[in-house]
Amino acid sequence: MRHAVRCISIPFRGSGNCCRRLMPVSGFVGASLKAIAALRTSSRIILVPTSVARRFVHQLASGSPSELWPIIAISSFGLFLSWPVLVYGFWPFSGDAQLHINWYTHFSRQFWAAEVYPRWLTGMNHNLGSPVFFYYPPLPYFMTSLFRPFVIDDAQGWRQLALSASCALIGSGLSSYAWLKRTVQRRMSALMAAMLFMLMPYHLRTDLYVRGAFAEFWTFVWIRLILLAVQAVSRGRPFATLGLSVSYAFLITTHLRITLIFSLVPICYAWWRAVSDRRPGILLRTIAGMSLGVGLASIYLLPAMLMQKYVSTEFLLRGFYYAHSFISLSPHPFSIIDDFNMQISWLVVATAGAGICGFAIALSNRSAEIRREAGFWSFVGTGSVFMMLPLSNPIWTVSRVLQTIQFPWRFTVILSVAVAALLALGFDSFNRKANGATILAAGLLCAFVAIWIHLSWLDLWRTPILGRINYSEYSPRTDDAPEWRPKWVHKEPEQIAQELALTDAMLPDRRSLDSSGRQDVKYSTSRNIRLSLHNSSDATLLIRQFYFPGWTAQLDGRPVSVTPSDPAGLMQIRTPAGEHSLDLTLRPLMPELLGRAVSAISLGVALAIATWGLRKKASGRSSRSVLAP
Repeated sequence: MRHAVRCISIPFRGSGNCCRRLMPVSGFVGASLKAIAALRTSSRIILVPTSVARRFVHQLASGSPSELWPIIAISSFGLFLSWPVLVYGFWPFSGDAQLHINWYTHFSRQFWAAEVYPRWLTGMNHNLGSPVFFYYPPLPYFMTSLFRPFVIDDAQGWRQLALSASCALIGSGLSSYAWLKRTVQRRMSALMAAMLFMLMPYHLRTDLYVRGAFAEFWTFVWIRLILLAVQAVSRGRPFATLGLSVSYAFLITTHLRITLIFSLVPICYAWWRAVSDRRPGILLRTIAGMSLGVGLASIYLLPAMLMQKYVSTEFLLRGFYYAHSFISLSPHPFSIIDDFNMQISWLVVATAGAGICGFAIALSNRSAEIRREAGFWSFVGTGSVFMMLPLSNPIWTVSRVLQTIQFPWRFTVILSVAVAALLALGFDSFNRKANGATILAAGLLCAFVAIWIHLSWLDLWRTPILGRINYSEYSPRTDDAPEWRPKWVHKEPEQIAQELALTDAMLPDRRSLDSSGRQDVKYSTSRNIRLSLHNSSDATLLIRQFYFPGWTAQLDGRPVSVTPSDPAGLMQIRTPAGEHSLDLTLRPLMPELLGRAVSAISLGVALAIATWGLRKKASGRSSRSVLAP
């Protein structure tokens, strides 16, 4: 049976007058629309008007999207790219997945036990404790912990980590779009660049599916928000400085090493965008916003910086030494990660190649502002590639702080930001009257994007393997990274547990390891332990927690000394014969107290700025209403 076909004309924007194209719509669809319209008018059911649908189709065809459907498109694309982890859970065989699941499991457990900021993880290292969150940024784990009450049958936390990673992927696309749509003239260009950024090999394949770099994966969200705030600062927008400070604080509390290599970019970006006569003021506001962000993050940052002498940070430079991790298309003879370096090198080539093509297309734009923006991001991209090459070795050798980044290829994060901007500028500059060189650059760009799809989907196509994985084999363990162990621990925690006949099945309430009497646990949390002692003679009581500065003890209300044992690094306390009450408390040290104070003061300043801005905005509205006729 033949269906009648009726056509509706939809205006499309062109270079001259508006031309009209015909879009066929089946008679069945037309009849359905009429029935829905009749239902809407004859019942109380509220439906979307047909005018909204027509407006949506018009915006889709004209390349001028509304605010809603780019959000839907990016969210759908993010769900599609992350569906393997959403279905099966965070990939356990990715590089750092086991470490992140270990940290998250213990962090989330203590968080939901009413500990606002878990720093000392009691159950790590075979229930001997770990100070890891005195040093490691906590924000991704706070955010992931919010999923715990809503995810059932996930005691190990793999699905909670997967949900968080999917949110990070979608958030990075949305923040990229919000930033880029204020950089280019056409929103469709920003949307295309944001979606391609989500597909970038280092972002999707390496960080999510290969390395499992959970914390670094979240940094892509905050970096774009920082750049968006810098744009707002350069335009004199209200609350821009406050937005910059909050975004920068989020980045600091997510990944300190990425913060280190990125922090110069917002300052240079503000200088580059500013008009010469306004440059000092914009630079001052940018630096002030970032400084306020440092203050807001001080509750984490100051302890992390000032207490490093208490842990074994020398392990950060062992094995994965920066000199062995420069990108190169030839194998490194002494590197223990040759194959991975080769993969990263080709990813950098594919990403930088696409950026070069975007830059070449953007240069054909007649707008000096577009060409100027493209020039800045080409400079950032070139600098990022340089810092990943062996040519930059003298800089790495001189800077001890830079060496703590461990891997020069981490600058691919900055390269990805630059390439996303160049792609948006290139898309915005391309038109039907492009010359041969521009068309050639566009063709090469399509080839590089095809390589991205191939590289990024190599791991997505491994999904059938996941169905045969026994996730119980990857259940969270308690071993911590060696760089975060207290420096008094000179043995592997597993060896210590074996020598003391400890097992992970033992609950943390068995705190003491002395056999000269009986010890009963009266009260136990991560930072407070109360024991009732019944000693038959004087003895040295060995506590089943690693020693760390801040642990204090009171025996029957009187302070007693706490010292580390050697070589296990456990707390030990001299106790007399008889019955006694022993209280152990992990008190905050001066850096922790100072960090709290600075963050509290910074929060007060931020609230004062917000209040002043709101009052100023309200007074401006009232004055305009009075002057209005």
